[in-house]
Amino acid sequence: MGQIEDYEELSEKIRDCTKCGLCATRHLVVVDRGDPSTEIVFIGDAPGASEDATGQALVGKAGALFDRLINEAGVEKFLVLNVLKCKTPRNKFPGDEGSYHPADIVEECLPWLDQQLALIKPKVIILVGGNAAAHTIYRGRVAPRVRDIIGKRMRSPDYPEVEVFGIYHMSYILRLKRMNLQDFDDLCAEVVGIFRSAQRVINGEPLDGPVSHVSRLEDRGEQLTFF
Repeated sequence: MGQIEDYEELSEKIRDCTKCGLCATRHLVVVDRGDPSTEIVFIGDAPGASEDATGQALVGKAGALFDRLINEAGVEKFLVLNVLKCKTPRNKFPGDEGSYHPADIVEECLPWLDQQLALIKPKVIILVGGNAAAHTIYRGRVAPRVRDIIGKRMRSPDYPEVEVFGIYHMSYILRLKRMNLQDFDDLCAEVVGIFRSAQRVINGEPLDGPVSHVSRLEDRGEQLTFF
């Protein structure tokens, strides 16, 4: 089987998942949205109500903003994944935000994300929000505050060939718009710049600026690797 066929088979397994209690409250499992043959992958935290209703990742108002910024940046192929594949009650992400103390729900679901990334083998990962960062590249480590990773180029010793960027969650940016703050326009421009940097990586163009290296995890007992 080829990469896409393997990915489609994995997607069917994810849709049938009953590993945790979220299977009793979800409407649809949210596997992804986009093109699995891409080299740019976005990782969010968990589906919301719009995603649960459609089975597609990052849709609704937040998804509309995301699509506008992606189009403005000229990125044509991408894939959106989530740490969790099912909507949580009250949209509350389980566990402690900003550190690796995952609830059982997270531990049950993370292997699905690892398997997706192992098949896709992206060149760029863009982490959407703090929970996505805490449970991916900082897994097993203490994660920084989300505002401290926004816009930075990051590298992890677990997958050193991948360029990793962080952005705020689209819902947070939309809240700034509702408050009529200038920060909304500034953040949108910053996100577009990050998306363009990701596309330059895919095009084989060099990037300027320093790289923040995630420290090596000495005890790998809790660490799962992407690939």
